[in-house]
Amino acid sequence: ARRLADGGPVWTRRPGTGAPISATPALGTTAVYVADESGALYALDTISGDSLWSCTANGAIRSSPAVAVTEDDEIVIFGADDGTVYAVDTSAALTCTPSEPCNCGQVAVWTIALDAPVGRSSPAIDFDGTVYIGTESGRLYAIGAPAADPTPTGTPTPTGTPTPTGTPEPSTTSTPFVPGS
Repeated sequence: ARRLADGGPVWTRRPGTGAPISATPALGTTAVYVADESGALYALDTISGDSLWSCTANGAIRSSPAVAVTEDDEIVIFGADDGTVYAVDTSAALTCTPSEPCNCGQVAVWTIALDAPVGRSSPAIDFDGTVYIGTESGRLYAIGAPAADPTPTGTPTPTGTPTPTGTPEPSTTSTPFVPGS
């Protein structure tokens, strides 16, 4: 992190094992979220750079996380090379320590398995909470899209509190879009 006024360093960190970080960090209200290619997601304090918590996915994370801020919490959404999109509840993730990370799926509001690894496709979150993300197969998914599910549940929205409902089935909560089809 660097100071905006003069470019001087504020802090530097090498979280975890020092695996390559190929994704852009995402800013929350008090934490910066960064993922690495070992499959770990880290929450670092924006002021000190201290590690707050970490969790691991079941595949490398090359996707930049996105943050949905709710009234009570932050939800960090990212995709991994195991073909899963995770929506990690940051309050639940506080139980995961930097020295003993937990599985991201255990602290997720929801997860969804897609047709292929996410690779470097990063999620985008619409104002209504719809999450858009692509896969290495060339498919674009709209997760929680109103057209696909008129009453989406478990989808983080910019306001309000997401309702944990378990793992949605891809056939009922996502609509693949393939360009040119």
